[in-house]
Amino acid sequence: MKRNSSSVDWESDVYARGNQLNRWPYSNVVTAVMREYGNTDRTGMKVLELGCGAGNNLWFLASAGFRVAGIDCSKTAISHARQRLLGNGHQVDDLVVGDCARLPWPDGTFDMVLDRGAITQNEHIRIGEIVSEVRRVLRPSGVFFSFTLFGFDHPDRKYGREISHHCYDFFTQGCFAKVGLSAFFTVDDLRHLFSPLGAVQITRHRALDTEERVLAEEFSVRAVNG
Repeated sequence: MKRNSSSVDWESDVYARGNQLNRWPYSNVVTAVMREYGNTDRTGMKVLELGCGAGNNLWFLASAGFRVAGIDCSKTAISHARQRLLGNGHQVDDLVVGDCARLPWPDGTFDMVLDRGAITQNEHIRIGEIVSEVRRVLRPSGVFFSFTLFGFDHPDRKYGREISHHCYDFFTQGCFAKVGLSAFFTVDDLRHLFSPLGAVQITRHRALDTEERVLAEEFSVRAVNG
């Protein structure tokens, strides 16, 4: 299937302009990974990050003892990730410019797959393809973490135009105007999309104002490849 057609190109409009070149790992990634594997011998454990960007999470994972791999659609992002890992003495031979729905690794390669804000920039039909690929490259009982899956009740959704089921683009304002095509999810959407992986835990995160109005909504998912 063709890549998404988005109003924002993450190579030319974002990374090539020096934007989103994050330096530090995201706190929710650090917390989830260390809660899962903090007391585990991580020697030889292999982790893939989808949409790895400039390597901020990969740097943390490599420093924590994992063997890391990353894929991103942006050659600029992968170049920065390679420089980051090399500069900290880590291996960089498994960083790929490519498509998360067409992963170039053999079946059962990884103990863990991580997504932080990459899946949500796809249409639902492609997300289904990505999840199928994640299931393929995960080992039995391997864990998939997915963060920043935007909730359908996110108030800034109204600034976009729906282009397919629960997927919006061409935002006129708000936090999605600079990222283009974005998927939004209900709990039922997530249960359906992640069901091929087996055991799925879905957590909703909401920010509310003093009058209990929703300011932001997103989900995180932990799934075990069954």
